[in-house]
Amino acid sequence: MSQCTDPTRIEQALVHVARQQGRGWKGRLGWESKSLADLARSELAQELATVLEVPVAQLESVLTDALASPNLTDQSIALLAMGCFGESEAKSLESARQRAARGAGEAEAEALDYNRAGTACHYRCDYRAALEHYKSALTPATRNEFPLTWAKLQNSLGLASVMTGIRVEPQDRNLWLEKAVQAYRSALEVYTPDALPQDWAMTQEHLAVALGHQGHGQAGEEGIRLLEEAVQAYRTVMEVRTREARPQEWGRTQIQVGNLLCSLADRQEGPKGTRLLADAVQAYRAALEVHPRAALPREWASVQNLLGCALEHWGDRDTGAARQEHWNAAVTAHQAALEVWTGPELAYHHFITAENLERVRRKLNA
Repeated sequence: MSQCTDPTRIEQALVHVARQQGRGWKGRLGWESKSLADLARSELAQELATVLEVPVAQLESVLTDALASPNLTDQSIALLAMGCFGESEAKSLESARQRAARGAGEAEAEALDYNRAGTACHYRCDYRAALEHYKSALTPATRNEFPLTWAKLQNSLGLASVMTGIRVEPQDRNLWLEKAVQAYRSALEVYTPDALPQDWAMTQEHLAVALGHQGHGQAGEEGIRLLEEAVQAYRTVMEVRTREARPQEWGRTQIQVGNLLCSLADRQEGPKGTRLLADAVQAYRAALEVHPRAALPREWASVQNLLGCALEHWGDRDTGAARQEHWNAAVTAHQAALEVWTGPELAYHHFITAENLERVRRKLNA
Protein backbone atom coordinates (compact mmCIF):
# COMPACT_ATOMS: atom_id res chain seq x y z
CA MET A 1 0.00 0.00 0.00
CA SER A 2 1.42 3.39 -0.94
CA GLN A 3 1.81 6.03 1.72
CA CYS A 4 -0.85 8.29 0.21
CA THR A 5 -3.51 5.52 0.38
CA ASP A 6 -2.62 4.38 3.91
CA PRO A 7 -5.94 4.80 5.78
CA THR A 8 -4.18 5.97 8.93
CA ARG A 9 -2.49 8.74 6.95
CA ILE A 10 -5.81 9.64 5.32
CA GLU A 11 -7.53 9.88 8.69
CA GLN A 12 -4.74 11.98 10.18
CA ALA A 13 -4.92 14.32 7.20
CA LEU A 14 -8.70 14.68 7.54
CA VAL A 15 -8.36 15.54 11.22
CA HIS A 16 -5.57 18.01 10.43
CA VAL A 17 -7.63 19.80 7.77
CA ALA A 18 -10.70 19.90 10.02
CA ARG A 19 -8.68 21.38 12.88
CA GLN A 20 -7.07 23.95 10.60
CA GLN A 21 -10.46 25.08 9.35
CA GLY A 22 -12.03 25.35 12.82
CA ARG A 23 -15.24 24.03 14.29
CA GLY A 24 -17.56 25.69 11.77
CA TRP A 25 -16.00 24.33 8.60
CA LYS A 26 -18.74 21.81 7.74
CA GLY A 27 -21.43 24.46 7.99
CA ARG A 28 -19.55 26.90 5.78
CA LEU A 29 -19.33 24.24 3.06
CA GLY A 30 -22.90 22.98 3.60
CA TRP A 31 -21.31 19.57 4.09
CA GLU A 32 -23.01 18.18 7.21
CA SER A 33 -25.05 15.60 5.30
CA LYS A 34 -22.62 14.71 2.53
CA SER A 35 -20.32 11.72 2.21
CA LEU A 36 -16.57 11.43 2.40
CA ALA A 37 -16.23 11.38 -1.39
CA ASP A 38 -17.79 14.85 -1.57
CA LEU A 39 -14.74 16.21 0.21
CA ALA A 40 -12.71 15.56 -2.94
CA ARG A 41 -14.91 18.08 -4.75
CA SER A 42 -15.11 20.67 -1.96
CA GLU A 43 -13.12 23.82 -1.25
CA LEU A 44 -10.90 21.76 1.05
CA ALA A 45 -9.76 19.42 -1.72
CA GLN A 46 -6.61 21.38 -2.55
CA GLU A 47 -5.51 21.61 1.08
CA LEU A 48 -6.13 17.93 1.73
CA ALA A 49 -4.34 16.94 -1.46
CA THR A 50 -1.38 19.09 -0.39
CA VAL A 51 -1.23 17.44 3.04
CA LEU A 52 -1.39 13.98 1.46
CA GLU A 53 1.03 14.97 -1.30
CA VAL A 54 -1.22 13.62 -4.08
CA PRO A 55 -2.67 15.35 -7.18
CA VAL A 56 -6.16 16.79 -6.66
CA ALA A 57 -7.39 14.71 -9.59
CA GLN A 58 -6.54 11.52 -7.69
CA LEU A 59 -7.99 12.61 -4.35
CA GLU A 60 -11.44 11.03 -4.73
CA SER A 61 -10.05 7.61 -5.63
CA VAL A 62 -7.51 7.82 -2.78
CA LEU A 63 -10.27 8.58 -0.26
CA THR A 64 -12.51 5.85 -1.65
CA ASP A 65 -9.74 3.24 -1.48
CA ALA A 66 -8.91 4.20 2.10
CA LEU A 67 -12.54 3.91 3.18
CA ALA A 68 -12.75 0.37 1.76
CA SER A 69 -9.80 -0.80 3.84
CA PRO A 70 -10.46 -2.68 7.11
CA ASN A 71 -7.32 -1.15 8.64
CA LEU A 72 -9.07 1.79 10.27
CA THR A 73 -7.96 3.43 13.51
CA ASP A 74 -9.65 5.30 16.33
CA GLN A 75 -9.34 8.51 14.32
CA SER A 76 -12.26 7.15 12.28
CA ILE A 77 -14.49 7.17 15.34
CA ALA A 78 -13.39 10.72 16.04
CA LEU A 79 -14.35 11.69 12.52
CA LEU A 80 -17.74 10.06 12.99
CA ALA A 81 -18.30 12.29 16.02
CA MET A 82 -17.42 15.29 13.86
CA GLY A 83 -20.11 14.28 11.35
CA CYS A 84 -17.64 13.75 8.53
CA PHE A 85 -19.02 10.47 7.21
CA GLY A 86 -22.35 9.52 5.67
CA GLU A 87 -24.58 6.75 7.06
CA SER A 88 -23.27 3.93 4.86
CA GLU A 89 -19.68 4.87 5.58
CA ALA A 90 -20.42 5.02 9.30
CA LYS A 91 -21.68 1.43 9.16
CA SER A 92 -18.49 0.38 7.39
CA LEU A 93 -16.37 2.01 10.09
CA GLU A 94 -18.39 0.43 12.91
CA SER A 95 -18.00 -2.99 11.30
CA ALA A 96 -14.24 -2.47 11.15
CA ARG A 97 -14.21 -1.41 14.79
CA GLN A 98 -16.03 -4.57 15.84
CA ARG A 99 -13.63 -6.77 13.88
CA ALA A 100 -10.70 -5.08 15.61
CA ALA A 101 -12.27 -5.50 19.03
CA ARG A 102 -12.88 -9.23 18.47
CA GLY A 103 -9.21 -9.65 17.61
CA ALA A 104 -8.05 -8.06 20.86
CA GLY A 105 -8.18 -9.48 24.33
CA GLU A 106 -11.26 -8.79 26.40
CA ALA A 107 -9.50 -6.30 28.65
CA GLU A 108 -7.93 -4.40 25.80
CA ALA A 109 -11.23 -4.37 23.90
CA GLU A 110 -12.87 -2.80 26.94
CA ALA A 111 -10.12 -0.18 27.11
CA LEU A 112 -10.47 0.57 23.41
CA ASP A 113 -14.22 1.05 23.79
CA TYR A 114 -13.63 3.56 26.59
CA ASN A 115 -11.01 5.27 24.44
CA ARG A 116 -13.39 5.58 21.51
CA ALA A 117 -16.07 6.99 23.74
CA GLY A 118 -13.54 9.49 25.07
CA THR A 119 -12.44 10.42 21.56
CA ALA A 120 -16.05 11.03 20.51
CA CYS A 121 -16.55 13.31 23.55
CA HIS A 122 -13.28 15.07 22.77
CA TYR A 123 -14.38 15.97 19.26
CA ARG A 124 -17.69 17.22 20.63
CA CYS A 125 -15.57 19.49 22.88
CA ASP A 126 -16.84 17.75 26.03
CA TYR A 127 -13.37 17.40 27.49
CA ARG A 128 -14.37 16.59 31.07
CA ALA A 129 -16.43 13.62 29.87
CA ALA A 130 -13.54 12.55 27.60
CA LEU A 131 -11.19 12.55 30.59
CA GLU A 132 -13.50 10.27 32.55
CA HIS A 133 -13.63 7.77 29.68
CA TYR A 134 -9.84 7.81 29.25
CA LYS A 135 -9.31 7.29 32.98
CA SER A 136 -11.75 4.38 32.94
CA ALA A 137 -9.78 2.86 30.07
CA LEU A 138 -6.60 2.79 32.16
CA THR A 139 -8.14 0.25 34.57
CA PRO A 140 -8.23 -2.65 32.08
CA ALA A 141 -5.31 -1.37 30.00
CA THR A 142 -2.33 -1.56 32.33
CA ARG A 143 1.11 -0.53 31.21
CA ASN A 144 2.63 -3.98 31.82
CA GLU A 145 0.00 -5.88 29.82
CA PHE A 146 -0.81 -3.40 27.04
CA PRO A 147 2.00 -0.82 26.90
CA LEU A 148 1.06 0.65 23.51
CA THR A 149 -2.62 1.04 24.41
CA TRP A 150 -1.59 2.50 27.77
CA ALA A 151 0.70 5.03 26.07
CA LYS A 152 -2.04 5.95 23.61
CA LEU A 153 -4.41 6.60 26.51
CA GLN A 154 -1.80 8.77 28.23
CA ASN A 155 -1.60 10.82 25.06
CA SER A 156 -5.39 11.14 24.98
CA LEU A 157 -5.42 12.19 28.64
CA GLY A 158 -2.83 14.83 27.86
CA LEU A 159 -4.80 16.27 24.95
CA ALA A 160 -8.06 16.46 26.92
CA SER A 161 -6.24 17.99 29.90
CA VAL A 162 -4.74 20.72 27.73
CA MET A 163 -8.09 21.52 26.17
CA THR A 164 -9.62 21.69 29.64
CA GLY A 165 -6.76 23.78 30.98
CA ILE A 166 -6.99 26.51 28.37
CA ARG A 167 -10.70 26.90 29.09
CA VAL A 168 -10.73 27.14 32.90
CA GLU A 169 -10.06 30.16 35.08
CA PRO A 170 -6.41 31.32 35.06
CA GLN A 171 -5.83 30.24 38.67
CA ASP A 172 -6.76 26.63 37.77
CA ARG A 173 -5.02 26.48 34.42
CA ASN A 174 -1.58 25.31 35.51
CA LEU A 175 -3.03 22.34 37.40
CA TRP A 176 -4.57 20.93 34.21
CA LEU A 177 -1.53 21.72 32.09
CA GLU A 178 0.73 19.97 34.60
CA LYS A 179 -1.50 16.88 34.37
CA ALA A 180 -1.07 17.00 30.60
CA VAL A 181 2.70 17.29 30.85
CA GLN A 182 2.84 14.31 33.22
CA ALA A 183 0.65 12.25 30.88
CA TYR A 184 2.83 13.01 27.86
CA ARG A 185 6.00 12.21 29.77
CA SER A 186 4.44 8.89 30.76
CA ALA A 187 3.64 8.11 27.12
CA LEU A 188 7.24 8.91 26.18
CA GLU A 189 8.42 6.14 28.51
CA VAL A 190 6.85 3.72 26.00
CA TYR A 191 7.21 5.70 22.77
CA THR A 192 10.95 5.82 22.15
CA PRO A 193 12.65 7.44 19.15
CA ASP A 194 14.26 4.15 18.15
CA ALA A 195 11.26 1.83 18.46
CA LEU A 196 8.35 4.16 17.61
CA PRO A 197 9.79 7.34 16.10
CA GLN A 198 6.54 8.79 14.70
CA ASP A 199 4.58 8.21 17.92
CA TRP A 200 7.52 9.66 19.85
CA ALA A 201 7.58 12.76 17.63
CA MET A 202 3.81 13.23 17.89
CA THR A 203 3.95 13.04 21.69
CA GLN A 204 6.92 15.40 21.85
CA GLU A 205 4.86 17.87 19.82
CA HIS A 206 1.94 17.53 22.22
CA LEU A 207 4.32 17.99 25.15
CA ALA A 208 5.70 21.15 23.53
CA VAL A 209 2.19 22.59 23.23
CA ALA A 210 1.44 21.93 26.90
CA LEU A 211 4.77 23.33 28.06
CA GLY A 212 4.24 26.41 25.91
CA HIS A 213 0.85 27.08 27.51
CA GLN A 214 2.40 26.55 30.92
CA GLY A 215 5.26 28.90 30.18
CA HIS A 216 3.01 31.67 28.90
CA GLY A 217 1.04 31.46 32.14
CA GLN A 218 4.07 31.62 34.46
CA ALA A 219 6.18 34.67 35.29
CA GLY A 220 9.88 34.96 36.00
CA GLU A 221 12.47 32.22 35.69
CA GLU A 222 9.89 29.42 35.86
CA GLY A 223 8.09 30.75 32.80
CA ILE A 224 11.37 31.05 30.91
CA ARG A 225 12.34 27.50 31.86
CA LEU A 226 9.04 26.09 30.61
CA LEU A 227 9.20 27.99 27.33
CA GLU A 228 12.77 26.80 26.77
CA GLU A 229 11.65 23.22 27.39
CA ALA A 230 8.88 23.70 24.84
CA VAL A 231 11.40 24.92 22.26
CA GLN A 232 13.59 21.90 22.92
CA ALA A 233 10.63 19.54 22.56
CA TYR A 234 9.73 21.04 19.18
CA ARG A 235 13.33 20.73 18.04
CA THR A 236 13.37 17.05 18.92
CA VAL A 237 10.25 16.61 16.78
CA MET A 238 12.24 17.84 13.78
CA GLU A 239 14.80 15.09 14.35
CA VAL A 240 12.12 12.66 13.16
CA ARG A 241 9.90 14.88 11.01
CA THR A 242 12.78 16.12 8.95
CA ARG A 243 12.65 18.68 6.18
CA GLU A 244 13.40 15.98 3.62
CA ALA A 245 10.83 13.46 4.88
CA ARG A 246 7.96 15.77 5.92
CA PRO A 247 8.67 19.27 4.67
CA GLN A 248 5.35 20.90 5.56
CA GLU A 249 5.23 19.45 9.08
CA TRP A 250 8.85 20.49 9.53
CA GLY A 251 7.94 24.00 8.42
CA ARG A 252 4.98 24.23 10.80
CA THR A 253 7.24 23.13 13.65
CA GLN A 254 9.70 25.87 12.71
CA ILE A 255 6.83 28.37 13.01
CA GLN A 256 6.05 27.16 16.53
CA VAL A 257 9.73 27.42 17.44
CA GLY A 258 9.82 30.97 16.10
CA ASN A 259 6.74 31.94 18.12
CA LEU A 260 8.21 30.58 21.35
CA LEU A 261 11.57 32.25 20.73
CA CYS A 262 9.78 35.59 20.31
CA SER A 263 7.97 35.00 23.61
CA LEU A 264 11.27 34.21 25.30
CA ALA A 265 12.85 37.33 23.81
CA ASP A 266 10.06 39.46 25.33
CA ARG A 267 11.14 38.20 28.75
CA GLN A 268 14.89 38.70 28.40
CA GLU A 269 16.90 41.86 27.97
CA GLY A 270 20.34 42.40 26.51
CA PRO A 271 22.28 40.25 24.05
CA LYS A 272 20.42 37.04 24.95
CA GLY A 273 17.06 38.54 24.03
CA THR A 274 18.47 39.90 20.78
CA ARG A 275 19.93 36.52 19.91
CA LEU A 276 16.55 34.88 20.52
CA LEU A 277 14.93 37.25 18.04
CA ALA A 278 17.61 36.48 15.48
CA ASP A 279 16.91 32.76 15.97
CA ALA A 280 13.16 33.39 15.58
CA VAL A 281 13.77 35.19 12.28
CA GLN A 282 15.85 32.25 11.12
CA ALA A 283 13.05 29.81 12.05
CA TYR A 284 10.39 31.80 10.19
CA ARG A 285 12.59 32.08 7.10
CA ALA A 286 13.17 28.32 7.21
CA ALA A 287 9.41 27.79 7.31
CA LEU A 288 8.94 30.00 4.26
CA GLU A 289 11.32 27.78 2.30
CA VAL A 290 8.89 24.86 2.57
CA HIS A 291 5.65 26.87 2.55
CA PRO A 292 5.71 28.39 -0.94
CA ARG A 293 3.19 31.08 -1.73
CA ALA A 294 1.84 29.26 -4.77
CA ALA A 295 0.96 26.09 -2.84
CA LEU A 296 0.05 27.48 0.60
CA PRO A 297 -0.71 31.20 0.17
CA ARG A 298 -2.42 31.80 3.52
CA GLU A 299 0.20 29.98 5.58
CA TRP A 300 2.88 31.81 3.62
CA ALA A 301 1.24 35.16 4.39
CA SER A 302 0.86 34.30 8.09
CA VAL A 303 4.54 33.48 8.35
CA GLN A 304 5.47 36.69 6.50
CA ASN A 305 3.51 38.67 9.10
CA LEU A 306 5.20 36.81 11.97
CA LEU A 307 8.57 37.38 10.33
CA GLY A 308 7.82 41.10 10.01
CA CYS A 309 6.99 41.36 13.73
CA ALA A 310 10.16 39.51 14.74
CA LEU A 311 12.28 41.74 12.50
CA GLU A 312 10.63 44.83 13.94
CA HIS A 313 11.42 43.82 17.51
CA TRP A 314 14.96 42.87 16.49
CA GLY A 315 15.37 46.35 15.05
CA ASP A 316 13.99 47.86 18.28
CA ARG A 317 16.93 46.29 20.15
CA ASP A 318 19.57 47.16 17.59
CA THR A 319 21.10 50.51 16.64
CA GLY A 320 22.30 52.42 13.61
CA ALA A 321 22.35 50.81 10.18
CA ALA A 322 21.43 47.37 11.56
CA ARG A 323 18.22 48.77 13.06
CA GLN A 324 17.22 50.33 9.73
CA GLU A 325 18.02 47.09 7.93
CA HIS A 326 15.78 45.02 10.21
CA TRP A 327 12.92 47.51 10.00
CA ASN A 328 13.13 47.70 6.21
CA ALA A 329 13.04 43.90 6.07
CA ALA A 330 9.97 43.98 8.32
CA VAL A 331 8.23 46.36 5.91
CA THR A 332 8.99 44.00 3.02
CA ALA A 333 7.58 41.02 4.94
CA HIS A 334 4.34 42.79 5.91
CA GLN A 335 3.87 44.08 2.36
CA ALA A 336 4.27 40.54 1.05
CA ALA A 337 1.58 39.30 3.45
CA LEU A 338 -0.82 42.04 2.33
CA GLU A 339 -0.56 40.78 -1.24
CA VAL A 340 -2.41 37.67 -0.04
CA TRP A 341 -4.72 39.19 2.59
CA THR A 342 -7.27 40.54 0.10
CA GLY A 343 -11.03 40.13 -0.10
CA PRO A 344 -13.74 40.49 2.57
CA GLU A 345 -13.16 37.04 4.08
CA LEU A 346 -9.58 38.03 4.93
CA ALA A 347 -10.37 41.55 6.14
CA TYR A 348 -9.30 40.85 9.72
CA HIS A 349 -5.88 39.51 8.67
CA HIS A 350 -5.45 42.47 6.32
CA PHE A 351 -6.29 44.92 9.12
CA ILE A 352 -3.81 43.40 11.60
CA THR A 353 -1.00 43.20 9.06
CA ALA A 354 -1.65 46.74 7.81
CA GLU A 355 -1.42 48.01 11.39
CA ASN A 356 1.89 46.19 11.84
CA LEU A 357 3.20 47.69 8.61
CA GLU A 358 2.15 51.22 9.57
CA ARG A 359 3.81 50.92 12.98
CA VAL A 360 7.16 49.96 11.42
CA ARG A 361 6.91 52.76 8.89
CA ARG A 362 6.38 55.30 11.67
CA LYS A 363 9.57 54.05 13.33
CA LEU A 364 11.50 54.39 10.08
CA ASN A 365 10.22 57.94 9.57
CA ALA A 366 10.78 59.09 13.16
